[in-house]
Amino acid sequence: MQKTLRIKNDIHELSMMNQFLEEAGEELGLSTAFMMSLNLVMEEAVSNIIFYAYKGDVEDAVDISLVREGGELIVTLIDHGIAFDPTLRKDPDITLSAEDRPIGGLGIFLIKKIMDEVSYQRVDERNVFIMKEKNNRIKYKDMEVVIDQKGEETVIKIKGRLDTNTARECEEKVLPVWENPGVKVCVDCSDLEYVSSAGLRLFLILQKMTTAKKGSLRLIGMRNVVRETFSLTGFNALFKIEDAK
Repeated sequence: MQKTLRIKNDIHELSMMNQFLEEAGEELGLSTAFMMSLNLVMEEAVSNIIFYAYKGDVEDAVDISLVREGGELIVTLIDHGIAFDPTLRKDPDITLSAEDRPIGGLGIFLIKKIMDEVSYQRVDERNVFIMKEKNNRIKYKDMEVVIDQKGEETVIKIKGRLDTNTARECEEKVLPVWENPGVKVCVDCSDLEYVSSAGLRLFLILQKMTTAKKGSLRLIGMRNVVRETFSLTGFNALFKIEDAK
């Protein structure tokens, strides 16, 4: 899955980048803790491009790409500025006293400390800066499904996030419940923290299957943030939604 953004080499564009990172982080399922580190890394890297890649008041673009590929998150920054390999910059001596410390030079040092891999290429008169993070440190937000039988009703409890990264897994786990006609299902949403359009798609599939099987489906214990998403998309009118007892 890839998310991209193009901004101008203007410091005021950082607010747009921050909004992009917030939305991309949600869609990619990145943990809040990791997103704090990623925001720091991106501010350091992109502000360096804005301040130092161009001479004078040259207006150009900075292309940002976030890709979740297998067990890695790959962040790529591309600009047309002056050729500069930040990975060659010598790490500062962090043992020096305040009096002996030079001003600046900590940006790329922080990036290299936070990210697993950092590399640079000069391709077609463009600077290509690539940062990678391994899956075991990204800590994608998890989703868990617990299925229990209570009398004639099957109770499905969904915990965590139901988004682009987890909806397919959830679908595979719950679909067998709808194998028999007249199925009665209760989806416990009390521990469902977030639902994206991919999650809504799954709920709609389950409702259509319930109708086809001439069964019943109810959703209980929905948190306000999830209920709001259902309301904004009109899904609240499509389902029987009840408070938890």
